[in-house]
Amino acid sequence: MNAELVQLIQLQGLDLRIQTLTRQRSDFPRQIESLELEIKDAEKKFRDAQALMEQLRKERRSLEGEVDVLRAKLSKYKDQLMSVKTNKEYTAVLNEIDACNKEIVSREDEVLDIMEKMDEHEKAVHGGQQALAARRETVRKQQDELRKQLEAVDIQLRDLHADRSRLQETISASLLNLYSRIAGARKGVALAEARDLSCQVCHVRLRPQMFNEVKKNDQIITCESCNRILYYPANIS
Repeated sequence: MNAELVQLIQLQGLDLRIQTLTRQRSDFPRQIESLELEIKDAEKKFRDAQALMEQLRKERRSLEGEVDVLRAKLSKYKDQLMSVKTNKEYTAVLNEIDACNKEIVSREDEVLDIMEKMDEHEKAVHGGQQALAARRETVRKQQDELRKQLEAVDIQLRDLHADRSRLQETISASLLNLYSRIAGARKGVALAEARDLSCQVCHVRLRPQMFNEVKKNDQIITCESCNRILYYPANIS
C-alpha cells in the first residue's frame, strides 16, 4: 500500500478526532455558564420572595399602626360621650364611635388577611431557601464534573496535536499542501472511502477503471466530483 496514502489516512483520522473534541470542548463553557445563570435566576426569585415577605411585614405594621390610632380616637370619643350635654351631641359622638369601630374591624380584617398570606409565604420562602441550597450544591457538582471533562478533553487535544505535528513532519510538503487545500474546501474532510463503485462522501459513481485503480491503494487518486483523495478501506493493512 502507498505509504503516503497511509499517512494521509492517519492524518485525516487525527484531524477528525481533533474536530470532534474541539466541538465538544466549545460546549463545556456554555454548559457551565448555563448552570451559573440557572442559579442566578433561582437566587433572584428567592430575593424577590424575600422582598415580598418584607413588603407584607411593612403593610402589616402600617395597618397595625392605623388600628392603634383608631383605638386612641375611639377612647377619645368614649371620653367625650361622658361630657356631652345635648342629645344631638350624644348622637354625633355615637356615630363617630360606630364609624371608628367599623374602621378598626376593617383594618383588623386586613391585618388577618396579610397574616395568612405571610404564613403561607413564609413556608414558601423557607422551602425555597432549602431548595436553593440543594440546587446550589447540585450545580456545583455538575460544574466540577464539567470542568474535569474539559480538562480531560484539553489533555486529549494536546496529545492529538502533538501526534499530528509528528506525523505532519513525515509527509511531503506538496502532499500536505494538497491535503490542506482539499480539507479547507471540504469542511475538514480531505479523504473519502471508495466502495460499491462510488465515493462514499459525495456519493457520485466512479468510473470502473478508476475504482479498480483506487482499490489498489498504491497511488494518490482524487474523486472527479468532490476532489477528495480516495482510498479503498478493505485493502488497508
